[in-house]
Amino acid sequence: MFRNTSSINRHIYWLLGILLLVLTSCDYTFTGNRIGDGGLLSGKPCFWEICPGVTTKDQAIEILREKGAINDYQTNNLVSFENVLSFEYDPNGIVSRVDFMPNTTITVESLIAKYGFPDGVVVIYDESSRPDYNTFGAGLFYDNQHIYIELVKMHNIWPPIYQLNPGTQITNVTYFAEKYYKTWKASSTHHISKWNGYGAYEDSP
Repeated sequence: MFRNTSSINRHIYWLLGILLLVLTSCDYTFTGNRIGDGGLLSGKPCFWEICPGVTTKDQAIEILREKGAINDYQTNNLVSFENVLSFEYDPNGIVSRVDFMPNTTITVESLIAKYGFPDGVVVIYDESSRPDYNTFGAGLFYDNQHIYIELVKMHNIWPPIYQLNPGTQITNVTYFAEKYYKTWKASSTHHISKWNGYGAYEDSP
């Protein structure tokens, strides 16, 4: 009438062990901590072989799904994965830009060591920030590589003058197809300053 509970427990532990082994051996999850530098410093400026102007939308989705990425948002020309990565594609189904948030520390100094000095610097004031806690950021343009780099934001400083230094960290990277980069940069409503070394930059001529 009484079952051997120790034997049952052993079977339960054995099944749980097998299940854990299966789950840990399969790469089901995609998280931001797997992005690394997205190829910015470690390779060519393509995200996991997704190269704007070359890779198709279907190829990009397949590459990301193989990595375990979960598509959480999609519109007519944009596909987003877990709020840390997205790409856009043109009417011909070719990827036109890739945006991602690196999860490893990348500084302006390391960026310049690989690509040289940027072709432009922009300071952008966040109009939605509170009057008592203003927020603004800065970005770097690399024309030959068709890359736009967003830098860490600054808070509660007035006037909004961005102090750019070698250790300033990168928070977001965008790779563009060439023609889309040119169009996007030309449409900027903010003043783009020439690189003038490390120091202060502001959103005015």
